[in-house]
Amino acid sequence: WPVCRLGWGLFALKLHIQGTFLRSAVARRVFFLFVISAFIPVAILGVLSYRHVFNVVSESGQRQLSQAAGAYARTVYDHLLGASFILNADAAQIRVFTNGSSPRPANFESAFLRVYRITHGKAAMRWGSAFASPPPQIPDALESHLARGEVALLPSHAVGSIPTLWLAVRIDTTQPERGELLAELDPKYLWDDPETLPFQTSICVLDQRSALLTCSDADLGATAVNASLRGESGKTVEIDGWLTARSALFLKARFAQPEWTIIAMRPGGLAFESLTQMAQTLIGIAVATLLFVALLSVSQIRRTLVPLERLMEGTRRIESEQFDVPVSIARKDEFGQLADSLNTMASRLGQNINAMQALSRIDQQILSHIDIAQIIDRVQQRMLEILPHALVSVVVPDELNANLGTVYLRKKGEHQSQQFRQPLENLRLSSLLPHAAGLWLDAASTAPPTRPPCLVNVCQPTSFCCR
Repeated sequence: WPVCRLGWGLFALKLHIQGTFLRSAVARRVFFLFVISAFIPVAILGVLSYRHVFNVVSESGQRQLSQAAGAYARTVYDHLLGASFILNADAAQIRVFTNGSSPRPANFESAFLRVYRITHGKAAMRWGSAFASPPPQIPDALESHLARGEVALLPSHAVGSIPTLWLAVRIDTTQPERGELLAELDPKYLWDDPETLPFQTSICVLDQRSALLTCSDADLGATAVNASLRGESGKTVEIDGWLTARSALFLKARFAQPEWTIIAMRPGGLAFESLTQMAQTLIGIAVATLLFVALLSVSQIRRTLVPLERLMEGTRRIESEQFDVPVSIARKDEFGQLADSLNTMASRLGQNINAMQALSRIDQQILSHIDIAQIIDRVQQRMLEILPHALVSVVVPDELNANLGTVYLRKKGEHQSQQFRQPLENLRLSSLLPHAAGLWLDAASTAPPTRPPCLVNVCQPTSFCCR
């Protein structure tokens, strides 16, 4: 879902970009190159981090589960040792008090539900309430173990219920006829309170035949049996959606019973649940990084490509002979210098093209035999449009006297030309005849004539032209 939202967000951002200033293919290509360049490392880092943390959490959870099974096995063994110590103490008191009035040892009630004294095959209640059925018989296979003064453990399997567990000890190994003590273990003492187990951890105990002795969660009995058949000690196995760990409780040497199997279970998805917050954090960081890179790339692309687009628009205006709209880029970098150069070039091209168009129209008017006064008026008006700060003079030779001419002077703001008669110098006229296309004179190095002897003269502060 977060990936889908990110994809839709980028798609919407693309549409927004295409509709605003990033209209060029180069801008879009650079933008998505920035985004992909940021997304790939972030995605790889996020996946690797998630997998690493997941493996660490999984291994830690499996190790904790194995440790929980082992710790519970040691706890049960310690309880068995404590109960055997109490039962041995009771047998010792019976040996000391031969009259049969021996007191019960301390903590007797906490470890056992009832205690029988077995003499010559007959059971006599020593302490506790009577059992609904007679106590179990001590197998002959335990005789050698009891003869050494050890405590034996024997389960009594009741049909359809959890078996009861009994401890047996011989009262006097030197006098077997004094009988044995047979005590039923209290399940609360032996298995401890389920509330003391680790969080979301269930414990089941099975005997050597995979028969269930106890289980903190009655619904997990079948899962515990499958785990005891399939699992190995020290390794975790996932069965029916539960992560299981197995530990062995060895009883042969001390209690003359085959080993028990301790099965610790925890929901298999618990590791994923613990990583949910981390996954959300990683996705949030990835999305924030992509948004930051997207905004940064948009800003940089805009600073780079928007001036380029304006320069391209400026070149298109020059192509369509629109020289009066400059390119506006208020920057001091290379784009600003290029815009200034383009504006200067456009201004000069506009002036030259306007001058050429004006000369062309003048030639057309001359060829159309319009009155000379109208031609001069249009020439001066056009020249002042091109050079508004110039003084334009036109000299027309007299048809009757070649040494005289009429001078027409006009500047910006005047509606009519000033006219006066002016003598013409043959030397200046002969010097201008070879320059049919016109002649530019530098005002700083050449002194202009007192009265311009040109057919058309444009006087500016630094130069003037005669044609």
